[in-house]
Amino acid sequence: MKSAKYSSEPITAAVVGLGSIGMGLDYDTTDSGVILTHCGALQKHSGFKLVGGVDPDSQKRAQFEKKFRCEAFPDLASMFSKKIEPDLIVLSVPTKSHAQEFRKILTSGHLPKILLCEKPLAENFADSKAMIELAESKGVTIAVNFVRRFEPGVKKVRDLLSHDVIGGLQKGLVWYSKGLLNNGSHFIDLLHFWLGSAAEIEICGLGHSSNRFGEDPDPDFLVRFGNSLTPIYFLSACEKHFSMREVELIGEKGAIYYRRGGMEIIHHSVEFSSLFQGYQFLGDEGKKIQTELARVQWFVFEHIFKHLKSGEALPSTGRTALAAMEVVEKVKNQWKQQEQLHHSQQQTHRKALQN
Repeated sequence: MKSAKYSSEPITAAVVGLGSIGMGLDYDTTDSGVILTHCGALQKHSGFKLVGGVDPDSQKRAQFEKKFRCEAFPDLASMFSKKIEPDLIVLSVPTKSHAQEFRKILTSGHLPKILLCEKPLAENFADSKAMIELAESKGVTIAVNFVRRFEPGVKKVRDLLSHDVIGGLQKGLVWYSKGLLNNGSHFIDLLHFWLGSAAEIEICGLGHSSNRFGEDPDPDFLVRFGNSLTPIYFLSACEKHFSMREVELIGEKGAIYYRRGGMEIIHHSVEFSSLFQGYQFLGDEGKKIQTELARVQWFVFEHIFKHLKSGEALPSTGRTALAAMEVVEKVKNQWKQQEQLHHSQQQTHRKALQN
């Protein structure tokens, strides 16, 4: 995990938001193969130097300073007042604060070379678009932490698909939980990466009744991707029971299964049945594709390092993330229309029963 071929000075970095993905998920781990947070990855990557953290929570600041041996601040203004001007700023505050903190960073007087923003960009498409346009006007590169785009196993799947290894895609299925914006966006972006742009969207179900009027709905919906308009069905599971993050892609010559959020990826080829003459089935023994999800955050920073040092293209940018947000917005708008119609029909039915 070292970048020994680069001998220049390390890239300075600060993390704004020291919550779970910022610092917490791997804070106490002793397993060097687990790298799930921004602070953990920056500490372990030899190409970066962590120079500051920002969080309003004094306990988190104390934890940061204890482990990472550099100063933490209650807000951005306090950090910039100490003349700490990092090359990279990581924005990992709650989604509802993304737009506000993003603007603070880009209007502070110090512009980073690159800003890594947690996914999703913001709570809605309009704010997301304004953020990207502001960054482009300032000449600041934006990367977005849709981590799967950076993970080697995901790239291997894209290679298999581009080389037609499972044949022409027939259909796909995505299981997601914990909301359209929070987790559904991950898989909309992932399918963009694998298959190309989304073309058609259709609501198939309203989702779980306990979440219908929440801020982040979880509808069932269909999206057609790429030039071939491959239909991918997104089905929501109930997060309170257990988390679901699964993808199935079924082709003419085989299938790819993306399991447990990406902890397991299996490619099955088609084989002739030894029992049922003339029939073909997916082979019992699939080929496992190596995945690095347990240390995926390190790969995010490896790509950023190579981008800053040698100009290598980033797999996840402000514009690619904005495309995912546009689909989220369209799905949400269709869901609202369907929800209103459903509510109206229920009212009409209740009135009819009363009469």
